[in-house]
Amino acid sequence: MLGQIEFEEFKPCKLNQRAASAWSAAIDGICGADYVPLLYVGKQLVNGTNYFFIAGQTLTTRTGEKHVVKLTFNEKNNVYKLISVEKIF
Repeated sequence: MLGQIEFEEFKPCKLNQRAASAWSAAIDGICGADYVPLLYVGKQLVNGTNYFFIAGQTLTTRTGEKHVVKLTFNEKNNVYKLISVEKIF
C-alpha cells in the first residue's frame, strides 16, 4: 500500500538473563497481538523495576497488521505487569 512501511520479518534480539526473564513473565497471557523483542532498552528502579523494550507487534486480526512498539513492563515482588504499549511505527 502506498506510503506504508513494509517491515522485514521481525527477528528476536538476544536478551540478557534478567531482561529475558522479565520479557517471558510479562508477555505471557497478552491477547490481541504477538510480540517479538527487537531491542532491550534498559531498566528503571522506581516502585519496583520498569523494563523497556522495542518490539515488533503483529495484531492477531485477519490482516495481521504489523507495528513497531515500545513496551514497558513493571516487576514488583516477582509479579510482572504490562504497563504500556506505545506505537512507534
